[in-house]
Amino acid sequence: MLLLNEIRCGCRLSIALKDCVLKRMMKMLCLIVMLLTCLPITAQAQQSIADLQAIKPVPCFGVCTHLYRRDQGWKVEKLIPIMQKMGVSVIRDGIIWRRTETVKGEYTLTPETDQWIKAISQTDIKVILVLAYGNRLYDNPLDVEAYVNFVTWIAEKFKDHPNILAFEVWNEPNNFQFRKEYGGQWQGRDNAPWITPFAELVQKATAAIKKVDSDRLVISGAGNPPASQYMMARHPEAFEQLDGLTSHPYTFRLPPEIVPWGGPKLDARDGIASADSDHTLTSMWQIFQDGMKKNLSKQMPIWVTEVGYTTFNHTAKPGLSAGFTESAQAAYLVRGLVANLAHPDVKVWCVYDLMNDGIDPLHGESQFGIVRHERENLEPKQAFFALRRTADLLGANWQALEEPLAYLIDDSRELDQGGPWQQLPVDSFVTDKNNYVYWFKTDTGYVTFLWKGGRINTEFNPPLVSFPTLTVPTDTQITITDLVSGKQLDGMVERSGNHVTLNHVPMFGHPIAIHWQTSGTILAVQAPKETTVQLPLTDEGGKWKFTNGPEFKGAKGDMALPTDKEQPLTLNFDFTGGGAYVAAIKHLDPKLNVSTLNIDLDSQSSKTTLRVFDKTGQVFQYSLTGKGGAIELGKTKPNVVFGGAKDKQVHHPIRTLWILAGNMRNGTKQGQLKLNAITATLGPVAR
Repeated sequence: MLLLNEIRCGCRLSIALKDCVLKRMMKMLCLIVMLLTCLPITAQAQQSIADLQAIKPVPCFGVCTHLYRRDQGWKVEKLIPIMQKMGVSVIRDGIIWRRTETVKGEYTLTPETDQWIKAISQTDIKVILVLAYGNRLYDNPLDVEAYVNFVTWIAEKFKDHPNILAFEVWNEPNNFQFRKEYGGQWQGRDNAPWITPFAELVQKATAAIKKVDSDRLVISGAGNPPASQYMMARHPEAFEQLDGLTSHPYTFRLPPEIVPWGGPKLDARDGIASADSDHTLTSMWQIFQDGMKKNLSKQMPIWVTEVGYTTFNHTAKPGLSAGFTESAQAAYLVRGLVANLAHPDVKVWCVYDLMNDGIDPLHGESQFGIVRHERENLEPKQAFFALRRTADLLGANWQALEEPLAYLIDDSRELDQGGPWQQLPVDSFVTDKNNYVYWFKTDTGYVTFLWKGGRINTEFNPPLVSFPTLTVPTDTQITITDLVSGKQLDGMVERSGNHVTLNHVPMFGHPIAIHWQTSGTILAVQAPKETTVQLPLTDEGGKWKFTNGPEFKGAKGDMALPTDKEQPLTLNFDFTGGGAYVAAIKHLDPKLNVSTLNIDLDSQSSKTTLRVFDKTGQVFQYSLTGKGGAIELGKTKPNVVFGGAKDKQVHHPIRTLWILAGNMRNGTKQGQLKLNAITATLGPVAR
């Protein structure tokens, strides 16, 4: 009606006024279109949380809340049922120093804080209580002794409180006050001044809490990976009584398995490596543990007290974070949760955050919620249902299995590459093509979570994977669920008595779950029988080719194939004119699922090497003796890995083998390598 009235009025106005009205109308229409395009459309938008029952809380699964901000929609009585219906066992919330001590030396909880803590105390939900930020009552708002008095009062007030899981000393000091007050680089390099007073605060606050409540867990961290490493190296005393190292592994624009750290450029920027060159989250955890062992002479669990994905529309106001679709947010939150529940170094995983902090679809910080703001009736996003499904499958007594009950078998092939139009775009940072598979034992049997690594792409049909025969109780029911959509998926289930084989399971970028629901115990795994074969030294089963390593000029040689089965393949080399290597190359046809290679040879070369090319073109290089050797793919550590997926994981099937004779400075310059046999063990392989 408003627009129609504008039009009617415009007909009676002057041309100038008409132009003004038309411009106003266009602005209004653009705003309406933008708001409509920002609104999420989900298949489950009409499903009400109120109609759902509470499920069992999942240990280590947490969410971040701001329950002390009651006036901003964080009403504890409305949000507790949502958490209980999502399987949350831990929340991370805060007590703000400046609101607690408004007169020097006098401490009182705000009514909002007192209310939410009392409400949570009536549940089984545990609390990570963040004690932060500065207080302007003091000349130095970061006065260490004043802060210690504050945390001492908190520790005494909540001594032996059953719902308090841990106290967290501060939150992201690089972002909140310390760096601004004391200066220095955000990642802590070049002896950043802010790290020293923060380390002093952590050390003294931890000691004060432990003096009051010796069994209470205390955790902290410097706010980002390199800063925490610098703090451990410069101030190990700050960690003496800490029980855990906090981390906020936001990936901003990346999938959850990839972090914005690592690689030569970022290592040079930060002055320290925080992840490997493949930028994996697991390598970041390992670097943390190595740093603790080196600098602290102890190792602590990692507490992920914040991690999340915002669903705002970043195209209007681009920033550090991308705005993810609701389905991508759901998929990435579940992927991160499952992978890190299974990781032995991760103590807790807290999703940021439970509720949107606002209603502006163009504001990134306000759209991290799993449900929408109170003013939008706490409407659930897809992430709510995906996390609930995951939690419901895991239950209260989950156990991550160190060894899978059955290895995934992936015989799918990549699309053939031809002309330039067929070349897939390359993501220079996300090279992850792994299959992720995690097995959990639960009260109802076993659950297998699986997904394809890297960014989500639903354009093409997914690879189909399978699991070898499991010996299961006859009452075992198998269901395959898309955790994001909730749809039941089809697989090919073959049963013979109590033997079950599962084939044609789709491997999406978003996670799926296989529930092996049984009242008994899965007794054993009967993997397909291993087969040992001799790879022909002739061109049968893939042609042999010779190379003299033309990228290093000077090497000469040739290759002679045997004329009968009793003869070896002969590789002649001559490095008197230089060069680096000569090689005999076997292109396997068909490609093979190889678990072990036994190489039998007699080599006069001072440097004999095996190269294995996997499905992605990734090269694993192994040193051999003059007589050969046995290589277990995925277990024997290679000397070098390069190319292809660049993830140091063997992706089957194997497509090519190289046998190399190399040139060494003081080594043999002329001679022969006689390859007597290559024996390959085929069968179940870890993917």
